[in-house]
Amino acid sequence: MSRVMAVKGMPTTHYALGHPTAVDVTLSDRRVTRGTKVWPVGVNFLKGEIYSSMP
Repeated sequence: MSRVMAVKGMPTTHYALGHPTAVDVTLSDRRVTRGTKVWPVGVNFLKGEIYSSMP
C-alpha cells in the first residue's frame, strides 16, 4: 500500500480534498496513459479553516 499522494493546490475549490483525476506520467522515456492520480486540495478553504480556529 502506497503512503504517498500526488496533490495539486486549487485556490477556487470550496472543500479540503476533492476527487482524484488520472494523469499521464513519463517513466523511463515512456508515456504511461492515466498512470497516476492527482488529488485537488482546496488551499484557500484550508487556510480559512486554520485562521478561523486561531485565537
